[in-house]
Amino acid sequence: MSALETTKLGSFVWRLEPGFRIPLERDVAALLAGRAEQGVALLKRTRVREVWRVERSPGFFVKRYLSPTSAVGIRARLRGSKAQREADTAAALTAKGLATVRPLAVGERQGPGLALESILVTQAIDHRGDLATSLTDPVAAGVSRRRLLLRFGDYLA
Repeated sequence: MSALETTKLGSFVWRLEPGFRIPLERDVAALLAGRAEQGVALLKRTRVREVWRVERSPGFFVKRYLSPTSAVGIRARLRGSKAQREADTAAALTAKGLATVRPLAVGERQGPGLALESILVTQAIDHRGDLATSLTDPVAAGVSRRRLLLRFGDYLA
């Protein structure tokens, strides 16, 4: 994420790409308020994470990380939020030449001394499979498995 702007929306502080302000205010704010609009689908919900897909232009994914215990909240405050760490990892992979998701926004809500929750918004990539598909069926995913593994090995080195 480069040339980010910072804004406050509700109880969250957001770092976002400048062109993403309207989708953030329209769709992400509705999700946080519990109002899922048409074209919004919940993909996964656990005790610590929710994943949503928003089918708009641009399409994007919303990953919401919750801190269910104070220990998790303190750890997130010290190490950085899960959403920010995931955005940083995506940036590092991109810098190494691996195609990965493009973070559009990172939002964090903090309480006294701990991180309460964080949100990562990433751009949806059309006509691409997931990593498991890429590794097991490179033709379907449109990538060379050998090239993908070599680049991943270079990244780890």
